[in-house]
Amino acid sequence: MKSPDEHNMNQLNGSSREEIAALLAQLNDETTKLRDREQQLDDQAEELSSQKEELTAAIEELMSKNASLERTLVQLRDRSFELDQILYRTSHDLRSPLSSIKGILSLLQLEPQSDIIRSYARHIEDKAVQMDNLLRSLASFSKSVLEEPRLETIDLNKIIWQVVGEFRHLPGWHLVDVTVELGEPKVYTDPALVVIIFQSLFSNAFVFRDPSKKGTLVIRTQQQNGKWTLDVIDDGDGIDPSISQHIFGMFYRGSERSMGNGLGLYVCRKAVEQLKGSISFRLEPAGTHFTVTLPLQTNPANGSR
Repeated sequence: MKSPDEHNMNQLNGSSREEIAALLAQLNDETTKLRDREQQLDDQAEELSSQKEELTAAIEELMSKNASLERTLVQLRDRSFELDQILYRTSHDLRSPLSSIKGILSLLQLEPQSDIIRSYARHIEDKAVQMDNLLRSLASFSKSVLEEPRLETIDLNKIIWQVVGEFRHLPGWHLVDVTVELGEPKVYTDPALVVIIFQSLFSNAFVFRDPSKKGTLVIRTQQQNGKWTLDVIDDGDGIDPSISQHIFGMFYRGSERSMGNGLGLYVCRKAVEQLKGSISFRLEPAGTHFTVTLPLQTNPANGSR
């Protein structure tokens, strides 16, 4: 017969074995979970490695394409500069023989002519004037795009009347009443670009005026809040609302009465943009109102604007 101590010992041994077995089972379970987790991590690491390789390949391809695009961009800039130079030189060089043609026509008018010869001469002169206007527009385009602004203090009143005088060859030039209202006659800006702007905006009053009555052209400037504003108001034909979104387009001619080549307002807008400004317009009951707003520049020589 077993003693009480032996009986208790057997019970303890049985209990310990059960606990150990439970711990071993739990350990095996945790080990299995760890192995599964380790396998998952290995799979994820392999997937990440694969994705890294794909990403590296994509980056290398992107860098290669970027380098190719940069080379293409440099080539395009070079070609653009070359084309601008060709345009600039051509527009100037062609004006020399054209001036000779116009001079010969002037001499021809001094000679006795038949009616048919006189008609041909007028036709040639008209075409020569159109070609001269086109070359002037191309030269202005080159100036407004190719060259950086060259700032100096200018006399607005002098330049305004100079540009107005350029239209004296047009029929009815003297029938347009020009009013100039200057808030400040001096401004520090690029005179060539300002002339381009004036030529484009003033021409509407002379080209598109109502021939049955006197025309008006109001030119107003003012300076305030670090900007100077030019308002040009005429009572000509105005702009059809249906074409208003196209008037600043290259080679766009919105009227059969247009005597130009469709570059006027396009070049005007480019000149305004070169001076870091903006141009807008609104339709009047009769005519058009253009507004050009430009930043006031400070003359570094004396601090004036």
